Amino acid sequence: MKHQRLMAALFILLGTLATGWRMGEAHAASQRADSRRELAAALARNQAMREECFHNLRNQFTPGFRGSQPLIWLDQGRAQIDTRQGQIFATQTPTFLAINGPGFFLVGPPEAPVYTRDGRFTLREGVLCDSLGRALLGYLPRQPGQLVAFPRQSPDLVYSTSLRFDETGVAFRDLVRCDPVTGQPYTESVPIFTLALASFPNPQLLVRCGETGFLPGGQSGEPSIGPVLPHLTRGVVVPGSLELANVDFNQQALWLGALRSQAGLLGEPAPPPAAPAPYQAPAHFMMPGADPLQLAPFPPTSPMRARPLQLAPLKTTLTLTDLAVR
Repeated sequence: MKHQRLMAALFILLGTLATGWRMGEAHAASQRADSRRELAAALARNQAMREECFHNLRNQFTPGFRGSQPLIWLDQGRAQIDTRQGQIFATQTPTFLAINGPGFFLVGPPEAPVYTRDGRFTLREGVLCDSLGRALLGYLPRQPGQLVAFPRQSPDLVYSTSLRFDETGVAFRDLVRCDPVTGQPYTESVPIFTLALASFPNPQLLVRCGETGFLPGGQSGEPSIGPVLPHLTRGVVVPGSLELANVDFNQQALWLGALRSQAGLLGEPAPPPAAPAPYQAPAHFMMPGADPLQLAPFPPTSPMRARPLQLAPLKTTLTLTDLAVR
């Protein structure tokens, strides 16, 4: 009887140990699964950050491009916009525009505009449009409160080829008219359009729309739209100029190096080394007595193109004459 009680206690102990082992194994498996998920999420974030750096570098020569800050990631799964002012340079196109300040141009339909810093505006069928064909938005002289597209130029007046803006965003056309008394033509500069600018409380939280366009996001705030004057809080217009991208190549390269090192620590394999390019023999030679910088191609029939290497026979024995000091 005593032996049976001991056996029962032993079986209960073994069952408890087995249950505890199974629970511990399940907990360890759950921890391993959580670690794998966290590692995969960390690698995905690292890859997304590197993609933002590559996107910035691809657009470092795009006018008006606002880069992203790949190390500052928002809850919406996108990087924060870099709002620093880009360098402004002058061009030879009077309809190119830049903004010195925090504002944005408005393009597209007035009821759903796209906001951009890209000022590459040109006339297309009489309408001033951006590089994607979207009309520039603003105000007509007699309708200052109604947002409209740039007016199509009417053929009933004789227009000159000059269309220019001033720093307040007012577009002028030189109209060639005829004096009704003398019949002599004269030129009159007439304002035909005032472009609109927009500013946001949190422009770094805007949502990208294409390479240089933006749309309001949930936390960017509502846009404040109006002309340059009278407050100048949205910036001033620099006519005949463009704003360069605000991408710093050295900074992007530094970030890429740091992110690549982090990916290696997370277990991402290093990319295979690039195969060396095959050697190609030069197809030029220098004429005797010629300038060393002036190289001429080998003639097609020249033996210099494919002359085999000729080696003198190697001596296998030495004589006293060969060893004598001369």
